[in-house]
Amino acid sequence: MSAYRSKAHPLNSHRGNVMLIKKHDKSRIVELEDGSLWRIWPGDIALTLNWLPTTDLRVLEIADEFCSHALIDQADGSRVRVIEASKNWPVEQVRRSMKKG
Repeated sequence: MSAYRSKAHPLNSHRGNVMLIKKHDKSRIVELEDGSLWRIWPGDIALTLNWLPTTDLRVLEIADEFCSHALIDQADGSRVRVIEASKNWPVEQVRRSMKKG
C-alpha cells in the first residue's frame, strides 16, 4: 500500500489525490497535507524551490528505475520523482545515475 493511501493517512476523498504541501523546508523531504512524507530525487530538488504551501501536488505511481512515485505540480505540470521518506536511495546506483546526467 502506498504512503498516501495508508490507513494512518487516508486519501482525501473530496480532492482525489491532489494535495497541498504541509511542510517543505527546501530540503529533500516534503510532507503533504495527508501526513505522507516523500523523499525527493536529488536531481529534481531544484524543481521544488518555488513550491509554496498553496502548491497543489498530485501523487502518481510511476515506473522508474529508482522512484516509485511522482509529485506533479498542478499549476505548471512539472514532475518531481520521489520515494516514501522512510526508504533510502540505493547509493551506488544513484551516484552512477547522477554522473550520467
